[in-house]
Amino acid sequence: MDTRKRSRNDPIVVYAAGSLRDAMGDLAWTFASATDTLVRTAYGFSGVLRARIEAGEKVDLFASADQGHPARLLAQGLATGVATFARNALSLVALPRVGLTAANLLDRLLDRDLVIGVFPPVDDPLGDYTRAAFLRAESLCPGSLRVLDEKTRIIDRPPVGGSTSAGSAVVESLLERGEIDLHICYRSTAHKRLLPALPELVVVDLPPGLQVRVHYALALMRDAHDTTGAFSDFILSSEGQSRLARHGFVPVLRAMRETASASP
Repeated sequence: MDTRKRSRNDPIVVYAAGSLRDAMGDLAWTFASATDTLVRTAYGFSGVLRARIEAGEKVDLFASADQGHPARLLAQGLATGVATFARNALSLVALPRVGLTAANLLDRLLDRDLVIGVFPPVDDPLGDYTRAAFLRAESLCPGSLRVLDEKTRIIDRPPVGGSTSAGSAVVESLLERGEIDLHICYRSTAHKRLLPALPELVVVDLPPGLQVRVHYALALMRDAHDTTGAFSDFILSSEGQSRLARHGFVPVLRAMRETASASP
């Protein structure tokens, strides 16, 4: 147990998935302005951040791009609560030279002459979601998994920090230099990060047969700052969810309605 005294003037320390950088920054600034509570954020691969917490780094709130890493911290007793706070989806992006369309998406994925840039599984939930999409491709077209594995390039881990959007910047550079031809990313990243940087980029959502549901979850850490619960509640509030939607995420309340309407 951490016995260090925490002052109300101390900042709330938040570790968050890199894909949340703009959204979490917005949420943190809005909360701080309303409560005079400083929120300090750091971003990186969710799996790497979870490992740092397990190694003893003091964090108040962990916002992951999946549900598994927060659940692991809860099971270990390092977190006292977990809540899903947003959803996302996967898109395939490419520069115009690739000729990507919704109709030829699977053909382009399986084209042996085109390289797919992928973030590393386990370290980064996007890598795990991409792997799940590859497995769906295998079920649709046997033999696809081997082809996809052979043409995949693992993108190096971006640094953990709060100043730049390292992951999307790396993807932009690799696409522009022709080192990768295709990249599966979050829909929010494609539209809010990559398209503004590369306006000519072609963005196509994965079709239902390949699409993977993406769930983001919060973990409230043990011995968290007294006001961390209030920040977590703000993220889950109607205003917090509205701000997440502006950054391209699907609010959990809307996701619940969509799920309910899709049920028989």
